[in-house]
Amino acid sequence: MYKVVFLGNSNVGKTSLLTRIIQGEFNKYTVSTAGAAMQNYHYEIEGKSLDFQIWDTAGQEAYKSLAANYLRDATFAIVVYSIIDRTSFDELESWIKMIHDSDPNIQYLLVGNKTDLEKERQVTMNEALNKCEKLHAISVIEVSALTGYSIPNIFETIAEQELQPINQTSGSITIKAEKSEDPWKKNKNCC
Repeated sequence: MYKVVFLGNSNVGKTSLLTRIIQGEFNKYTVSTAGAAMQNYHYEIEGKSLDFQIWDTAGQEAYKSLAANYLRDATFAIVVYSIIDRTSFDELESWIKMIHDSDPNIQYLLVGNKTDLEKERQVTMNEALNKCEKLHAISVIEVSALTGYSIPNIFETIAEQELQPINQTSGSITIKAEKSEDPWKKNKNCC
């Protein structure tokens, strides 16, 4: 079983993303997580089954120090920011530092949530791409917990990393998104 920890500031939609992933739906009555919550998730790709233990951590400053405890024995971290909240994007470095301080072998990807609020966007895909490269993340994926846009790409990316042969590393970072006419929403190689 692979342990995956969701990290990020409060109100970026971590719990809503997890609900969308596990239950396939959006709950508009979701409340902020206090402490942490755990759910199991079964994922199949290319005829292989992977089981995940997913931890949803609180993003409030009062709980931030507790989030590091949940990184113990983690395989992956999903660091979530909101594309409509510049502060959540600017604070990605502090979350990545927490990961590195806990275990530098934890792989992580950046997830920009709330693409359904495009008109309120404060973080461009170019900025996200640059941050992904700077922070050495596996990938940056823009999603919408509300609409379900690009949600499957999160665990597809993690599964591909886990199933990748040990001696095969591409050295590149990719952006995953559903097919779209918008050139920023196509799969891209950022390096």
